Amino acid sequence: MGNIDLSLIDRLRPVEVVLTEDNGETKQLFALADGHMYLYKRDEVIEVLEKTLAFYRHPEVDQLVEEQNNINRLRHMYDITEPIFQEIEEGIFQIPKSKHTEKTFRKNLKRDWSFSCSWCNKKVSSKTDSRYYVLYNQRFHLDARACSVACADLLWKEAAKEWIHTNGYQKYFKYE
Repeated sequence: MGNIDLSLIDRLRPVEVVLTEDNGETKQLFALADGHMYLYKRDEVIEVLEKTLAFYRHPEVDQLVEEQNNINRLRHMYDITEPIFQEIEEGIFQIPKSKHTEKTFRKNLKRDWSFSCSWCNKKVSSKTDSRYYVLYNQRFHLDARACSVACADLLWKEAAKEWIHTNGYQKYFKYE
């Protein structure tokens, strides 16, 4: 069994219906409706249910469902309004580009300030350097400072890869 096409399922919605029998007894049941809440007819639903049962009886159904859900999770992860991961081919994603902020040392400080680059361990100081780079990403558990754009990019990539491996998503990514 290959890829899963969710186009029909996207239009089906279970809706609760209450049927009142001639004797006054009520039953709470479910019917299938489309996106506009129009109920499907019996023959349409029976066809869908037969195909649904065939899918769920497939011996690899749990693996297929897990695969599809992992891909959908990656497709729907957003950072404010933009997707975090770009899908470069069906079910294969690219590590997002580094997001870092360039900071400039203030020269009006009474004391010099310094830190060691989180990647290369080079000392960065307000006395000798004019700028540094800050990386913060809650999802990747990244809170670091870097001496250069190159080090910032490497820190970002390493944190993203670590998150991917920790969550078991490595087969969905193509590394540059």
